[in-house]
Amino acid sequence: MYLDGALVGFVDTYASPSQGQTVLFTTSGLTSGPHTVAVEATHERNVDSKGRWVWVDAFDVLP
Repeated sequence: MYLDGALVGFVDTYASPSQGQTVLFTTSGLTSGPHTVAVEATHERNVDSKGRWVWVDAFDVLP
C-alpha cells in the first residue's frame, strides 16, 4: 500500500467470499485535502489463495 507516494505497508488481501468489505488497511491523522492511495500487487500470495490478483471492493473516506 502506498499513500501519497510513500510505502506504508503490505496487506494480505486474501479473504474468503464471506469476508467481503473487511477492513484491511486504515490510516488516520491525514491533513485536509487530496491524497493518493495506490495498491500494487507483489505477486506473492496467501497459501490458501488459488490466484495472484487483488480485488478491492470498497473504499471508505471519512471527514
